[in-house]
Amino acid sequence: PSPRISASDNERWQIILAPSLKLDANSELKLTSHIQLFDRDSKVRRQDNKLLIRNQSSTFRDQLYETELLYKRQVGDLLQLIVGGEYEQRRVIGEQLRKDRLDIDEYAFFGQAEINPFSWLTIVPGARVTKHENINARFTPAANVFLKPQEDLRFRLSYGEGFRTPTLSELYSFFTEPGGTAIQGNPNLEPEKSRSYSVGAEYHLPWAFFGVSPFRHDVRELIECQSTGPSACKYQNVSRARFEGVE
Repeated sequence: PSPRISASDNERWQIILAPSLKLDANSELKLTSHIQLFDRDSKVRRQDNKLLIRNQSSTFRDQLYETELLYKRQVGDLLQLIVGGEYEQRRVIGEQLRKDRLDIDEYAFFGQAEINPFSWLTIVPGARVTKHENINARFTPAANVFLKPQEDLRFRLSYGEGFRTPTLSELYSFFTEPGGTAIQGNPNLEPEKSRSYSVGAEYHLPWAFFGVSPFRHDVRELIECQSTGPSACKYQNVSRARFEGVE
């Protein structure tokens, strides 16, 4: 019955720098740096008969610093190699965290080969090893096969494995969304694990492009904000989830 006044101020700043260096006719070195700052400031005021009952506020800043170094080399006409490494730091600052500042580091190394044994066949295997500060290293393979029986017709088959570590917001946040919904983090979350399958067909005309791609994603330990009561939820690992569709 009490009137509620809610206000939220969200700001996001992002900078991406991607210089590259041509080492020779067949090789290239590329550095990508990414900085993203996201500020969320929410206020909720409850009053009855012009008498203030409760005044809530929460401030949450999410920061991302990411750097990737990539080396690409063409070996003859049949093979292209890509290797690289990545460093990422996520940091959060908030009024209602258990500490004034929390940060997590993540490292990754990856490689990919593009193999062209025939003019109509391209095979692209790849793999990635990721080490999260609080989680054991994970190996995630992927593979794509492209068939091009005609110049304007192409088929694709794809398989990939992956995992997503919980964000610091999902782990430690505690803030109030506009409308008064309380969001609570969960420091005991497990990373999401996934397997993805897709096939596709593409047809090109001089004036149009047509494509169809059925896909399926199987996810274990999906992270969602589960209701814990009226106007409140907490991030939890859902047992399993499946996403299917056609693009």
